[in-house]
Amino acid sequence: MTADQLCAALRDVNRLVHAFPLNSTGHSGSTVAGLQISGQQAFCFWAGDSRTYRHQQGRLEAMTHDHRVVQEMIDAAVLDVGAARAHPRASVITRAVGAQPTLALALLHDSVECGDTCLLCSDGLTALDEDERFARILRLMPVGAANALLDAALLAGDRDNVSLIVDGVRQRGEISLTWCGPQLQATRS
Repeated sequence: MTADQLCAALRDVNRLVHAFPLNSTGHSGSTVAGLQISGQQAFCFWAGDSRTYRHQQGRLEAMTHDHRVVQEMIDAAVLDVGAARAHPRASVITRAVGAQPTLALALLHDSVECGDTCLLCSDGLTALDEDERFARILRLMPVGAANALLDAALLAGDRDNVSLIVDGVRQRGEISLTWCGPQLQATRS
């Protein structure tokens, strides 16, 4: 599936979800973060505050940028990162699948290298906000990293859901995936 086909499929899903209101006051919706890797090319797409990180040569880098009210305030230098967590609108997202008639996906085309590890996760994991800890854990093989990250989120006691995928680029054309979500874990190599 091409990047254009992925985006078109998500936009179709958006129309379907938006057509069915959750209740009389609004629409249901979901954040999304996705990563397609083909050879050494990576295509990242997202809406909301689910995130994608790349761990490359010992350095952790966010590939996504949150679509939240407080992030817009941080970007405009109206609010600092420390105050954002306690802000009354900290959890208000500005983009989501199904929330509006048209989905505005953010897109990033980049490259990956053999040895890179990518992390896709919901905001339940990013509430830990410990980049150094993420980087240390992502040095593990994907299965170990996924389990360690999920354990850390659960031990932190956050009441939000936690879903994550750890994707290791091992050789050209070879990717190992580990998905962890509530009460489900699957591994494919």
